[in-house]
Amino acid sequence: MGHVEYGLKHVDGLCWLCTCLIDGVPSGDLTISVGDKMLVRRPSFAVLQNSLAEAGLIYCRKLLDFLGLKIDRNCSSLKARSASYSDDTVGIEDLGLPRLDIAQLSVAPLGSGDAIQAACEHTIRSANKGVAHFTEDRGDRAEEKPVLLCGQAVAWLVAEYVYKPLDVSLPEYRVWTKT
Repeated sequence: MGHVEYGLKHVDGLCWLCTCLIDGVPSGDLTISVGDKMLVRRPSFAVLQNSLAEAGLIYCRKLLDFLGLKIDRNCSSLKARSASYSDDTVGIEDLGLPRLDIAQLSVAPLGSGDAIQAACEHTIRSANKGVAHFTEDRGDRAEEKPVLLCGQAVAWLVAEYVYKPLDVSLPEYRVWTKT
């Protein structure tokens, strides 16, 4: 389950980033500190932006695949995975839980199932075909609002369909959005 928690931390960073970009890039220096020790000071938020976006986009795709949802060959629509996983891939059924289907997206309390599906399709296309961050590219540029919705949906789906049925406490993965 450590790989799921690790992925959720990256998705949380992506959600924080999307919220910052939607609200307006913070002005001033970016500082990263551990305790009282400042590790990094940069004159711009941009130094952090692409690394958070890339890792978060990839982990949205990976966690959706873990749950049993993937995009079709044409990268046009999300579908339930029907084929078995390769020997080096872990899926939700390895935990004794069933794979998700598209209808379960509509259960998430974040909007319509269609909107969540479209957001996840956009996010996976961005991770697969785009540059996996929020800069210009070949036409599969990540857009903040659908990526944020997908990230929130992925976190909710993992909590609801993995941790809850296993009766395991949800790990403290909210590093970026912790209030």
